[in-house]
Formats: sequence, structure tokens, C-alpha cells
Amino acid sequence: MPDKRESFSSRDDDDSDVDKQIRREGAYVAVGFGNEDEKRDSDERGKSNNRALKEKAWEPVTKVDHEQFMVWRLEGDEVKPLDLKQSGVFFSDVIYIVLKAGNKQRRISYDLHFWVPFKIEKKIPPEPPQKVKELAALLHDNVILHKEVEYFESSMFKSYFKTFM
Repeated sequence: MPDKRESFSSRDDDDSDVDKQIRREGAYVAVGFGNEDEKRDSDERGKSNNRALKEKAWEPVTKVDHEQFMVWRLEGDEVKPLDLKQSGVFFSDVIYIVLKAGNKQRRISYDLHFWVPFKIEKKIPPEPPQKVKELAALLHDNVILHKEVEYFESSMFKSYFKTFM
């Protein structure tokens, strides 16, 4: 029968590398700061930020310094900004990206929504599309991300539009 004792050890002498091991039934799991997964995620965010800087549709986002509202259509890998007069009408063949920049406690905060048509919701992965990740990286991941599915939109999302169809 395997040993069911648990042991926990940590080394605190170096703040830059906290190494912890948990032993449970003969298996060790290393938990620490600066591990390979975190480095890979950091590299991916850096690449997304670089791609976002090259995307012309994101240029207005870099200049946001007050409450603002922006909408884009995502057609394949191409992002097309929408005139605010066109916003609120969503066609069931494309994904839409909506950014609401608000001023909360004297800081700009971002609610980033991506709207997915119901008929393709099951066909796309649960994580946001690459262009949404790029926009989040451009905003230094200082966003609250919302996934909106056709027919099941949040009241917050609907409140952005005078007319919602």
C-alpha cells in the first residue's frame, strides 16, 4: 500500500525563486514562481502585444484616455472597425468585439466583450479568438473579458446599445 503521508517543504532564503514541493502518495508536484508555463505565457503575451501593435484597427485603443466605446467585426483574421451608428445590429455570420472603456476611481478600466453567433458557438473553442487576445495584450491584460453568445447576452452588454438586434 502506498505511503499516504504528506510532506511539505519550502526554501525561503531566496525571494526570487520560491520552490515548493508537495509529496502525496509518492508523486511530487513542483510549484514555484518563474516556472516554464509562466515563461511560456509571458512569451505568448509579448507576441500578442507585438501583433496588436501592427493591427491598424487597434490604433484608436492606444489613445484611450477617457470613457469610450468601440466595436469591431472579426471576419477571419481581419478586424474591421464599425461606425457606432452600425453598432447594436449583429449578424449571425461573424464574431464581434466590443470594448467599453470606463473611468472607475480615476483609472481607465476596460470591459472587453466578444460576441459569438449561436450557430457557430459550439464550433469555436471556449477561449477568446486570437484578435481578442491581442487587444487584451495591448491593454496590458488590464481587462475584464466577457464572452457573449447570441440570444444569451448579458444585461451589461445590451445596455451599451440604444437598439439591440
